[in-house]
Amino acid sequence: MSTFPLEAAPGEPQEVENANASLKQSESGYTPPTVEVDQEAIVAQVFANLAARVNGWQPHDANLDTWLIEAFAEAGAEIRSLAADVPASIFSTFGTRVLGLPPNAATAATGVATFTATDSAGYTLDTGATFGMPRSGNDLVAFATLQPATIAVGQTSVTNVPFAAVELGAEGNGLSGEGQMLDPITWVSKVNVPVATSQGQDAEEADAYVDRLANLFPAVALRPILPQDFAVLAMQLVAGVGRAVAMNLYDPAAKTWNNARTVTLVLTASDGTPCSSTVKAQVEKLLDELREVNWVIHVIDASYEAIPVAATVVAYAGQDMETVKAACVEALTQYLSPANYRLGEMSPAIAGGEVINPPVGEAKPRQQTLYLNELIALLDRTLGVDRVKAVTIKGAAADWVLPSPITLPTAGAFTVTVEGGAP
Repeated sequence: MSTFPLEAAPGEPQEVENANASLKQSESGYTPPTVEVDQEAIVAQVFANLAARVNGWQPHDANLDTWLIEAFAEAGAEIRSLAADVPASIFSTFGTRVLGLPPNAATAATGVATFTATDSAGYTLDTGATFGMPRSGNDLVAFATLQPATIAVGQTSVTNVPFAAVELGAEGNGLSGEGQMLDPITWVSKVNVPVATSQGQDAEEADAYVDRLANLFPAVALRPILPQDFAVLAMQLVAGVGRAVAMNLYDPAAKTWNNARTVTLVLTASDGTPCSSTVKAQVEKLLDELREVNWVIHVIDASYEAIPVAATVVAYAGQDMETVKAACVEALTQYLSPANYRLGEMSPAIAGGEVINPPVGEAKPRQQTLYLNELIALLDRTLGVDRVKAVTIKGAAADWVLPSPITLPTAGAFTVTVEGGAP
């Protein structure tokens, strides 16, 4: 049987949009004004209004009134387009000049390398020595050393030499292994990066910047009052914080929820992994300086649980089985990523600060639950899947309750079986 690329086949419904996928964008950020800026749409509105008010009127290309409407619509579209951009421009100027919070600048990816010499005669590698790491095939990302490195006489290598990408941005992240020298330094026989490069960041886009400002504005006085204010300020003002969940009135040492003027922040990096101790200390110090008198602030890590999932799905006829399987695995991986899985009970979503409130009438807050039906629906929406036959979470065809309110799932072992549909 021939196979086809993973795409909608004749008679196959298109992939159904996941309504939860854009939760953090839809519940937070900047909402631009609703202004029609399309010239043809403006013309159509005017034509419709005239036809409704003048019985029998119809637009004709040879009529003066049609020409005038089209000309005015062109000018109106230009003016409306400029007007629609004004609020965002004012927003950006206010954030940069008044609040002193400019857009995030691009940063270079960094790492450490080991340089190996051709012999043990002793060598010194100068600052700025460049080497390349392959991103794909012959696509090399250039890096430069940040300080001199000396290989002592009798030694053949030097380790932990710091370096940074020559070009700013996130493209230099995630590279490790063997590199190659770009400078003609003949005594270097090998360069190795043992740990993947990181810390590279692209310059913040204009839309992302105004979204970030919109989330910050409720706490624009930089005095955290509401629980989400603590979370938003931690994310906005401390580099390295990607998510912050505020546990209102919670003391992590006593494990009690009746502590007045107490907030515990659960922090993660943008990929859902724990923040470093340095970042957590910075958050605690910042909020302690901004808070009102007698507030108590704790900063802790999330907990994690690997979630294995087994599934059997039926693909549409003509689909490649391995491609459908890879798509299902990717969908499960993204759904169970600690960077995406939402904690807390309140809107706004991730970007606007998540909140876990004290339990009301319960011994403890409700724990987060992975619902079997959500995974079934997720796989059923995956393009190429006709239907889902079976799904289990941790070996059981049932919902799975995570062990604590601050437990984030991680992708466990996924066993996906794809059966072919009838031709």
